[in-house]
Amino acid sequence: MAWGYSRYLFDHNFFQRADLDTAAENAGAALYQGQLALDNIAQLRQQVLAQRDQITELSVLVGVLVKLLAESGGVDEKVVRYRTEAALDAIAAEVEAKGMQAAAARQAEPQLRCVRCDRSVPARAITITADGNTCDRCAASGM
Repeated sequence: MAWGYSRYLFDHNFFQRADLDTAAENAGAALYQGQLALDNIAQLRQQVLAQRDQITELSVLVGVLVKLLAESGGVDEKVVRYRTEAALDAIAAEVEAKGMQAAAARQAEPQLRCVRCDRSVPARAITITADGNTCDRCAASGM
């Protein structure tokens, strides 16, 4: 045990090697996280491409069904088009109204300033520490 301690005592490069080891570990962790992110992006891309194909198939199916109904005299193609446009406009207005409500709710939420990164964040994302108000991101990273 004494030999181990004296080895560190007379080793002038010990702290440099320790710093290099720590940097190498951090770089390895960052590389791993980057690879995970790239894998997630690739999976999301595959899902988007599959959904695009499904949307195209559904669009063709609806078009064929409307033509079949129009040819059989069941519905007028113009009426279907007008009703579809009206329904899509109603959905778009509803989505816009919900977006405005959410934006108003976010603006009404009190904002506090993080003492570490000096960002303004919602009060629900603040952790009170000995230093003061700290955002969850800084608290998690130990900044």
